Amino acid sequence: MPRAIVLILIDCLRADHVSAYGYPRATTPTLDGLARKGMLWRNAYSVTSWTKPAVTSLLTGLSPHAHGVYQGIKRSKAGAGAVTDALSPDVPTVAEALKCHGWRCGAFMDNEQLGTFSGLARGFDAYVPTAGKADNIIELWADWMRQDVGKPSFAYLHFLEAHWPYKPRRRHVALFDGSRDTNRFREFSARDYAEFRRRVRYGGAPFSDADLGQMVDLYDAAVRRLDGKVKVILRRLGDLGLHDDSAVIVTADHGEEFFDHGDLGHGRHLYEEVLRVPLIMHWPDLPAGPCREEPVSLTDLPATLLHAAGLAADLPGRSLLQPVRPAVPVFAELSVGSRYVQTVRHGNWKLHRQFTGPRGEGTGPRPPPQARIRAGGCRLQQELYDLRADPGEKADRAGDAACGEIMRELATLLDDWCPAPRPSLTGTDDRRGQTARQAAAPVEVSLDAGVVERIRNLGYLD
Repeated sequence: MPRAIVLILIDCLRADHVSAYGYPRATTPTLDGLARKGMLWRNAYSVTSWTKPAVTSLLTGLSPHAHGVYQGIKRSKAGAGAVTDALSPDVPTVAEALKCHGWRCGAFMDNEQLGTFSGLARGFDAYVPTAGKADNIIELWADWMRQDVGKPSFAYLHFLEAHWPYKPRRRHVALFDGSRDTNRFREFSARDYAEFRRRVRYGGAPFSDADLGQMVDLYDAAVRRLDGKVKVILRRLGDLGLHDDSAVIVTADHGEEFFDHGDLGHGRHLYEEVLRVPLIMHWPDLPAGPCREEPVSLTDLPATLLHAAGLAADLPGRSLLQPVRPAVPVFAELSVGSRYVQTVRHGNWKLHRQFTGPRGEGTGPRPPPQARIRAGGCRLQQELYDLRADPGEKADRAGDAACGEIMRELATLLDDWCPAPRPSLTGTDDRRGQTARQAAAPVEVSLDAGVVERIRNLGYLD
């Protein structure tokens, strides 16, 4: 059993830009080495395409419709200040479970969306949501580790440098034959990027193939820079005498789109480029093996972390370390504006369902999307893809008469997974979905002006 578990999350890291996953650029030599010595899941999926609900799922083992955390910041109904949703205190987290068994738990990150208001700090002895850039995060974590090396520890390290506006070093850009000094996006702030993204989306800004290449150069260089920070973490574990007693897990909260489906960034849809993330694990007594091909969900990470710690998995999900795992469907969902999107992948097939309804008043927390669907008036759109033949999700098969049966099977899986829709979204009035876990009661929290401004500086508010 490891004495230390380090969960490294690289924000916005899409799997197909990791060289261990076949990317032709050498973006991740350190991760490649971990994968060779440990285990790599080739088809690991996040539950959504933006940070707060994704990390909430990663720490609870629940999908967003079960833990109840869906939305970003909204103006309060009174017109002053802002509100958002947060994790209910009734929902246990993996940090709480580990702490109950004598583990020290620390979280060090650079993402204001995961502030203490999120409800995710429970169970952590140290929780630092604004720790700064990677070097500072690593030093804060190492200092915290030195305080009690003899006690088992779980650390969650969350790095933001692969998130827009991408600010790599010149030498990392040069590795991919690019020049940071002549790159169009070198001086973009997060607000600049957010505005540019909106203009591109609605046809108000030109975006050429050369522009796309320059943006990808910066992203790949930022990933390469962070890969070097993973190497530093491994070195620090050795300095602490934990080289042979540490479990290291590397993943991402979601990916990033580079015009794969007509947009930039993330948080707008659930295609592969924003859902499929790397998942690599290594520790000395974990046998190295071939890449695991079965689709898996990050909701299984809490059970896996408890398994690694030698503890009973008393949280939702299944340990990914089980030697035999029958193939199961993996699900994702996203609530954005007037749209609620669900996907399920089972085998090689993936179904997207999008429900679009009235926007409402636009202030205060919105009702859960399932409640909006029940209220009626939603328009349903569906897309179906064969990921073996079409991994880029370009050829929609939803209108293919030969795919009618697989459409019905996948729709039934979604109905069973998500309990609220009534009548059934497959067109019948069965209530199978009601046997699933009921959604957590939503928690509304108010945010102070400083938090709102820092999130605005990330490009998430107008």
